[in-house]
Amino acid sequence: MDRIWKELGNPVWWFSVVAAGLALNIAAAYLKTWLDKLLSGLSRTFRLRNQRQRQARYRRIEQMKTHDSEMQFRLWHEQRSCSAAIYATVYGLGLGLTASFLIALHPVASMGRLLTTALLSTGCGLIFIGFQHWMTGLTTSLEIREAFRRRSEHSEQLHNEPV
Repeated sequence: MDRIWKELGNPVWWFSVVAAGLALNIAAAYLKTWLDKLLSGLSRTFRLRNQRQRQARYRRIEQMKTHDSEMQFRLWHEQRSCSAAIYATVYGLGLGLTASFLIALHPVASMGRLLTTALLSTGCGLIFIGFQHWMTGLTTSLEIREAFRRRSEHSEQLHNEPV
């Protein structure tokens, strides 16, 4: 503790603190404008991407509303995504459990460690892929539900029009 108090009394320490503070202040002034430009461009990119995705979703829903074949294709796509999600998740969990058993059987073997690491990594990757397929199936399911809702509203409007 005495050494710390001794260093605080040293003028070289204070000079280095002031010099570092000035350097950080100057660097921050230059970085601020650069970061503002970078983040505004990134924000614009995300905003445009979200807008394109929203328009594509709207077009898909309108296609399903008016075309039965598109609705059938989307239903098939939802089933396929959900099946792939289940398959990848179960397979990934199986690889993870296999890796756990190998670790329990051979806790110190280097080749066993390499194999279990590869199995565990592959299992985690498959679980992630399963999650992506599940999200795709969920998104497609919501689009189908919205198309059915719009289709029923459209048919109700046709039935309620005076002849």
